Amino acid sequence: MIAFLENLTNPGVIGFSLGGFAALVRSDLKVPAPVHDALSMVLLFAIGLKGGIAMRYGADLPMIQILAGAAIGLTSPLIAYWIARRIGLMDVPNAAGMAATYGSVSAVTYMAGLQFADTASLKVDATLPIILVILEMLALILALGLVSRHKPSGGNRFRAVIHESLCGQSILLLVGGLLIGSLCTEKALGSLKAGFIIPMEGFLVFFLLELGILAANTIREARSRLPFLIPFGTLLPIALGVLGVFLGKATGMGPGGAATLGTLAASGSYIAAPAMLRTSIPEADPALYLTAALGITLPFNLGLGIPLYFTLAQKWIG
Repeated sequence: MIAFLENLTNPGVIGFSLGGFAALVRSDLKVPAPVHDALSMVLLFAIGLKGGIAMRYGADLPMIQILAGAAIGLTSPLIAYWIARRIGLMDVPNAAGMAATYGSVSAVTYMAGLQFADTASLKVDATLPIILVILEMLALILALGLVSRHKPSGGNRFRAVIHESLCGQSILLLVGGLLIGSLCTEKALGSLKAGFIIPMEGFLVFFLLELGILAANTIREARSRLPFLIPFGTLLPIALGVLGVFLGKATGMGPGGAATLGTLAASGSYIAAPAMLRTSIPEADPALYLTAALGITLPFNLGLGIPLYFTLAQKWIG
């Protein structure tokens, strides 16, 4: 209970709430699109950089932990797809959109999890940035595979998503940050920390402020589907988060690593996945997957989910 209460005073949670309040009262507060794009790029690069630094000073990376991440990447899109089809009664493109969204990850939620771990003085395993990249790639490929299975003519789209999954902006920024953080000189590392790692919390709070505005607006667009989207956007993340914590424990992660893996598994993408979906599966309705990931799952994880995964990890692992 203490973890939940302390999390409510987290600057990121307050920033997100402020953005949501601004949208509800129809304030003219708005973050320009170029600023949003620049912040998302900086945050993705900073995540990769921080992971590269952890890999630089970490021990050998256990392959079993990376395989556990791949297992999450293969199962979570399929679970999201099945629920969207069977319970949400969505058509194939919209169910595939939910699969891509919940198989992929939220870099912002991941960063919030890292901050929670830092606050609790818990170490995070160096394999997690690699798992983040794997989850991002597998979800996008699987989602288009599900659509292509029902539309054989989707071969060209499938090749486009393979290219996007390997060479898209999000992947290149994450992988580039990993390489720079793990390979650059000690002297250069000091400058990079000052430019990206230290200001990262401030960037995150401002980015969350803007996401709060977007989240409140997306909920308005999908009011008729909220009876399905609200339980979907809260119960599915809990189930995937518990799975992530369990696999983290089973593969030898400490409580900080297992909880952060649970945070990754529980998150939904609203940057990389929507960018792919708009071009490769345009039939999928953005109001559905954005409302679920951005309007429901993100605030749920920020306020309740992340403390839950960390509490579980500390109880299970100690």
